[in-house]
Amino acid sequence: MRAYNKLWIVGVMLGATPALANSSVQVERVEVAGQGDSSELVLHTSAPPTFQSFSRRDPNVLIVDLVDAESLVSDVQSPGGAVRQVTLKNHRAKNGTSVARLTVQFSETVRYRVGAEKKQVRVKIFPGEQMMQKLAKAVPPQDRVSSDDPVMLAQEDEVGASTDDGSGGSGNKMTYIGFKNSGDKSRVFARMSEKGGEYEVKKEGDNLVVLEIKNARIPLRNNKNHLDATFFESPVKVITPSEVDDSPPYIRITIEMKENVPYEAKVEGREIAVYFQK
Repeated sequence: MRAYNKLWIVGVMLGATPALANSSVQVERVEVAGQGDSSELVLHTSAPPTFQSFSRRDPNVLIVDLVDAESLVSDVQSPGGAVRQVTLKNHRAKNGTSVARLTVQFSETVRYRVGAEKKQVRVKIFPGEQMMQKLAKAVPPQDRVSSDDPVMLAQEDEVGASTDDGSGGSGNKMTYIGFKNSGDKSRVFARMSEKGGEYEVKKEGDNLVVLEIKNARIPLRNNKNHLDATFFESPVKVITPSEVDDSPPYIRITIEMKENVPYEAKVEGREIAVYFQK
């Protein structure tokens, strides 16, 4: 049973579609690692990506949209198991923005996690409850697949952007900006390259909450990648990160709100998070 935990490449770029004009990011290839109910889809992009993910039931489908992006890949191999089909297609949003849409169809309820790092978007698929029960009986504890705190299908929506291409140098820097919507709270968070660091959260007017992270940078200085949470059932509307060129520099994350709700800030490992009650 030890082979169950191993990952290997089983899928790469199989085709190409015509390019969409004015897109900032291209999906250059796709890897399918692992098989069945413990697998991962890795989208390799030409630049750090911005994505939004959401899911629905009946049928069980996970959708990951890469915003301001186009895909050069037309076919993606399915890893099998609970994954019924994987498609990757180019779309045009109503505002004219190009979108590369990854659609993963499942035959049953599964667990998953979506994230971005550097020039990748990773969709990790974990065993569903039925498979986890089987593994608990059949696999020795030291060989069991860790869930790594994944979410159940349709329980969470997420928007996120990588802010680091790996060439940002030393010092504390923001590598990822994200939003998660689940349960009775919404979470806005900045993932840093170092633990700790000084920060401040403050209100500016009725509909703005600002998170400032002292003595830190955004390596890409690409501040147009705001995160749009408008379509989620959340008090958060839009998140906009920026770097203030001061001495020393600091990061300013402006959170535009739909409504005024209680919030609290926490440091969780390398992440500085602001939680908003629904």
